Amino acid sequence: MSGSVSLYIHIPFCKKKCGYCDFFSVECALNKIPDEYIRAVIFEAEFYAKKYGVDSWRTVYIGGGTPSLMTSSQILSLLKGISRTALFPAGCEITVEMNPDDVSPDLLFAAEDAGVNRLSVGIQTFDDEILKGLGRRCTKDINLAALNLIQKKWKRRFSADLIAGFPQESKKQLKQNISTLMSFCPDHISLYALSVEKKTPLGKEILSGRMPYDYGAADSCWICGRNFLEKNGYPQYEVSNFSKPEFESAHNKVYWRLENYVGVGAGASGAVYSCRNSSEEGVRWTNTADIGRYISFWNEVGVSNFFHCENLLKSARNTEILDLKTQEFEFLMMGLRLRAGINSSVYKKRFGGDLGIRLGDFDGGCFYRWEKKKLALRRTGDNLNPGINYALSSKGLLFLNSFLESLL
Repeated sequence: MSGSVSLYIHIPFCKKKCGYCDFFSVECALNKIPDEYIRAVIFEAEFYAKKYGVDSWRTVYIGGGTPSLMTSSQILSLLKGISRTALFPAGCEITVEMNPDDVSPDLLFAAEDAGVNRLSVGIQTFDDEILKGLGRRCTKDINLAALNLIQKKWKRRFSADLIAGFPQESKKQLKQNISTLMSFCPDHISLYALSVEKKTPLGKEILSGRMPYDYGAADSCWICGRNFLEKNGYPQYEVSNFSKPEFESAHNKVYWRLENYVGVGAGASGAVYSCRNSSEEGVRWTNTADIGRYISFWNEVGVSNFFHCENLLKSARNTEILDLKTQEFEFLMMGLRLRAGINSSVYKKRFGGDLGIRLGDFDGGCFYRWEKKKLALRRTGDNLNPGINYALSSKGLLFLNSFLESLL
């Protein structure tokens, strides 16, 4: 891996954990992020830039947790520090997630001054009863105030998240939520189906039977939301993502196309993939979730100019070797999430072989049968990637897991 690579930065701190959230995060003392953590993240990015010969960061995504808990000076220090490890090329998409409760004129100005050109705002819903039940520190009024401020003060791109399928949520409520959000003209909207996770407070309530939950109604609600978005100028380009033309998330496409990316921060993951012509196997790493250990490790090796860092990495991260067979299946699993699908020429360059045969594009094969049922489709490639694009239809994406099972 060398040249231009995407970078994910994990800020795992929150004021309070939401009842549905299964992402790694911790509540931070006095709602303050330690400056030592910011320095550690910069040192880690510097290490990987040197290790892999990164000369520029193709995209940067600052996620969490709650990155908007950073102070204005921390946002500036973080991105200035990262820019010293490798360049931000022209057109580099730099995204930071924000909680509506944190949005302020000062924070927006600091983000713009630091080079952020895309916000991702976690709205989730405008329903006060649902927000309260989830333990969100936002209300409908706070969500609206944040969006009003962004509309007035922020002249760059912004995306917002909604979740469909909350207990007792109706299709009418969801459509009203979407309409309210669209009135602020976001470039991009993520509509996620509620994930019932057994370790979360909400998941425990549902799975124990203490909270009634209709999975079928929740799925139907999400489908209603998807159709409503598409009818109102936000075509679906990935399972949970919708955007106006030319405003798709460049960073997230790196994941869905199974391309190399560096992940820094406590609990963050990164991956370097190989190909059929490479002598090296792929590797995926996940950093320690012990924030104290993470901070001390990277600040110590950073100050020592990474002396013996390679030998010490085992104490700061876990690694997984990815053989070509594993990478090939993950390439299919991620790529088929995209409405554009997977290109046969790209597949052949990376893995060899015929993508059509692999997917069952022959009489009696899986893709062939799905295409007959209008669950799958093919398109001619373009000048950059000639060949055939194999994809699932809008309806077919609802059964993505079933299609993938047929490929195992």
